[in-house]
Amino acid sequence: MTSVVSEAIYKGSVKDIYVASGSDDLLFHFSDDFSVFDWGKMPDQIESKGLALTIIAAYFFEKFSEPEFWQTLKSSSHLKRFDSQYLASVFAGQVYGQLSQSGLTSHYVALSGDKDFKVGEYQSNHKNPIKLKVRQATVNRPVEKQIGNAPVYFYDQPRRDGLTFIPLEIVFRFGAPAGSSILSRLAKDPNYAALLGLKRTDYKAGDFFERPVIEFFTKLESSDRLLSYQEAALTAALDQDEFANLYAVSELIALALYHVFMERGIQLFDGKVESAVERSQGKSKTVLVDSIGPDELRLDYQGIQLSKEILRDFYRQTSWYQDITQSKAQAESEPGSKWQTICRNKLKSAPPPLSANLKDGVSKMYLALASSLIGKDLPGAVSLAQVRDLLKA
Repeated sequence: MTSVVSEAIYKGSVKDIYVASGSDDLLFHFSDDFSVFDWGKMPDQIESKGLALTIIAAYFFEKFSEPEFWQTLKSSSHLKRFDSQYLASVFAGQVYGQLSQSGLTSHYVALSGDKDFKVGEYQSNHKNPIKLKVRQATVNRPVEKQIGNAPVYFYDQPRRDGLTFIPLEIVFRFGAPAGSSILSRLAKDPNYAALLGLKRTDYKAGDFFERPVIEFFTKLESSDRLLSYQEAALTAALDQDEFANLYAVSELIALALYHVFMERGIQLFDGKVESAVERSQGKSKTVLVDSIGPDELRLDYQGIQLSKEILRDFYRQTSWYQDITQSKAQAESEPGSKWQTICRNKLKSAPPPLSANLKDGVSKMYLALASSLIGKDLPGAVSLAQVRDLLKA
């Protein structure tokens, strides 16, 4: 029997959230819609995208929950490209030891279709759309107050038992591909590299770092804001041990993702994850939440993007993207205004539709990624090599 109820408690541009019947768990339904540049729902749908994202998210939650996976990660040949002293320090750390013994805790419960099941039990004949069943976390949203001419966000994060969302977007980077925002930050501030644990300051587009770097951004504000580690700790309202644990877990998730994709010949450049803190009887641990998939990662397969970046690249060549730039500049000079409203109403600008060939290629991209991870072809899937050829055409 399915866990789905009829009414969504949240409807987003790419994901709807339901409450599972008979419990406090939530059901994430990933649609075939997509969004780029924080615009909201775009004019097209990508067939099978929602199914693929659901399967990919479940795969990583299940894989990372296995102590055996973390035990073997230490000997991964793919990680040898990183600084050996750095790796030795990471794998000698307490957090790695805990993951090797107990696996990584997440909010994931199961996949849910006609019934609840795990990734290895996936069949394509479900009558009900497949959703991701997860434990519900408390989300304490910040209060925005206009002080002077600037919006200021105040976070009330009471320390209580249970699962509490950490209001940070945690970004990890293995290098600086062309267009990466970190290049400008490194160029502007020679000390920034050292703060991230890097040994050089002269990185250029295409360079890889000697270790993954972690940056923190706000998650629940009107726009994402880069935070110093000090600001991130205060925003999250974590104590020193909890924040150190969050950092170490994020670092290891990044290394784990790098290994998993390199096993399939896919280069991971950067990505983002979200976490919660679970407290009980004076103890706490970091919990992986939301989802992991190509919409949160920048992936490359033999020179072809295997992520939402390919859609961003398409739209960067349109006049609509130029209007976005103009709208953002205008919104900065008009406190309280939103660039999306300016673009829609004042400039009368909207994103053009995708070509049929691009839609088909991106659909097959999502399916190929999911299939390569779980080792079973989803309906309509082709190989990564075929996707490469489709997207090159």
